[in-house]
Amino acid sequence: MQPPITRGPAKIEFGATVQYLPPYSPELNPIEMAWAWVKRLLRKAAPRRAARLKAAIDKYWGTITPSLCQGWIRHCGDATDST
Repeated sequence: MQPPITRGPAKIEFGATVQYLPPYSPELNPIEMAWAWVKRLLRKAAPRRAARLKAAIDKYWGTITPSLCQGWIRHCGDATDST
């Protein structure tokens, strides 16, 4: 098992900071919003075969833009500078 990056030389070398979140809070997790986005589009498309489902997942995952991601991150209260 790897030691956590919050200790030792890795933290110093990369200048990492730690932001503690509650054990599980979907409303504070941008990836949950990304999955909700994809699932909403999948429900709308309603593919009925495995091959079409995979194609739809690939298609809709590709619709997630950096702008959407930035919005989800801001919504979760972790506004970061994108520069």
